[in-house]
Amino acid sequence: MVVAEGTETDFRLWEIAENLHRAELTVQERSDHIAEWVRLTAEKVAQVGPPTGGAQPGEQGIRKAAKDLGVKRQEAQRAVKIASIAPEAKDAAREAGLDGSS
Repeated sequence: MVVAEGTETDFRLWEIAENLHRAELTVQERSDHIAEWVRLTAEKVAQVGPPTGGAQPGEQGIRKAAKDLGVKRQEAQRAVKIASIAPEAKDAAREAGLDGSS
């Protein structure tokens, strides 16, 4: 039995990382996972708060996600854009076979 400590966010990040490295994902699914990673890690940084002096942390958002996941920054940026497509458009792309599953 494995016992781990962490927040719900930590466990979701672990699950996303596992899915990205193990699962056969469509481009849309991979993009959704990467975009969620970006959002969750940005929330974690916001919870800690900015360092004294008001400067923002050097590694956050897309840059941090790319580093954490071992992907290029451009791939993470593209994933965030794809993930932001309206659900109806994603459904239409999936039905037309344009979701990157082939």
